[in-house]
Amino acid sequence: MNRLDYYLAINHGYTHAVILGIPILILGLANDTDETIRLISWFSLGGIMYGFGAIPSGWLATRNAYATLNGGLFLIIIGLLLAGILEEKYIGPAFVIIGTGLSAYHPTGMAILAEIYPENTGKALARNGIGGNIGQAAGPVIAGAWIFLGPENIFLIFAILGVFTMASGIGTVPSLTKSKAGDLKSILTLFTTAIILLQITNVLSGLAFRGVVVMSPDEIDFFLQKTPEEAAKISAIMISLATIAGIFGNIAVSNVIDKRGPPYVMFITSLFVLVGVLIFSMALTEKIPGGLSLVALGMIIFGMATYGFQPASNTYLAQQTEVGGRATLYGVTFALRFGLSFGAPLMIVLLKDIEGTMIMIGFSILALISAIAIFKIK
Repeated sequence: MNRLDYYLAINHGYTHAVILGIPILILGLANDTDETIRLISWFSLGGIMYGFGAIPSGWLATRNAYATLNGGLFLIIIGLLLAGILEEKYIGPAFVIIGTGLSAYHPTGMAILAEIYPENTGKALARNGIGGNIGQAAGPVIAGAWIFLGPENIFLIFAILGVFTMASGIGTVPSLTKSKAGDLKSILTLFTTAIILLQITNVLSGLAFRGVVVMSPDEIDFFLQKTPEEAAKISAIMISLATIAGIFGNIAVSNVIDKRGPPYVMFITSLFVLVGVLIFSMALTEKIPGGLSLVALGMIIFGMATYGFQPASNTYLAQQTEVGGRATLYGVTFALRFGLSFGAPLMIVLLKDIEGTMIMIGFSILALISAIAIFKIK
């Protein structure tokens, strides 16, 4: 690994630390159910910007990748500072600013890695995914410290970490190859059967993932009848377990992707995502005995599988497309994967008569069906 690899891993980790930390901070900000729903709704709107902002971010990355990454970090830092100093009732729009900034990393970082590692793309993306996992594990833990420091100070700590992340990338980021055919033709390559199925799988997998990680604090609070402080601690532990397990998931698939092919890995990981979500959901709602121990097991299986799926999916996209303009294609992909995925928390909030866990299971089943279709046409 060179300095660029480390910077991209740090940026990846920081991106996920922030996006996974905020749901836990919401527990410290909200005083009642109405405030929780309002903040989750604002956060979901920010999450939609996180996703759909990847389209302009990918387009900008083909022109200046370094400026795109720095611009994203700048917006994140500004949003976090606002969240740290504003009154609770004004914090919502800051989540949208943060989400917009967070959109910069994925299309840019994935395109850089796919271009500089054309022979071992799967291994490079899985290795970068480990950086993301470390951030995902650290984010909830840092956020959980609000019970000691207050949520406003945690927002400021995240902002300071953003400054360090920006500094770590000075002089490392290369320019990306531009598409000879132009961005429009690059986007049109999405309309192959394989890519359409990939995007459907990405959306469904993203919905399952976001439903689990964003709503876990609220679901744990509701089903286990915990105080917000207790729910924050348990949620931080559970999400961290999933993301630490994701490190091993990335390690496990790093060589398999390039040897057996991304469709095989996407099928196997989608199957185990469903297994993990089933165990997590049924244990949480006490449909099966086991309590928190079984909830933790479900999160571990879910984490290994869902994070193993992602580098396989990103590698498959790289294999199906040309080098030039790939950042734009990654932008569309992450817009669908992340942008639409934030519909899951909104859906769970709105469909109050249906257990949120059942919605998570439904998305996991549909994602598996779509992954099987890709495996069949490989």
